[in-house]
Amino acid sequence: MFRYLLTIILTLLCSASASAHPGHGSTAHADGLMHYLTSPLHAGSALIVVAAMLCGRKLLALFTDRLNGRD
Repeated sequence: MFRYLLTIILTLLCSASASAHPGHGSTAHADGLMHYLTSPLHAGSALIVVAAMLCGRKLLALFTDRLNGRD
């Protein structure tokens, strides 16, 4: 239940900041994957998401260990 609630809360928090910069959906940005790899907005966001996931995984492991009595 805790994980379910945490997933919902994090999804709501992340979706509030998900907005496209001008040019998305037009044929001017038809270069596909290269747009996402070379754009600082996308690369920076991707790094932040990956860092948050790694930190969350570590914190979840620590929290689970403490609940199970392993310090």
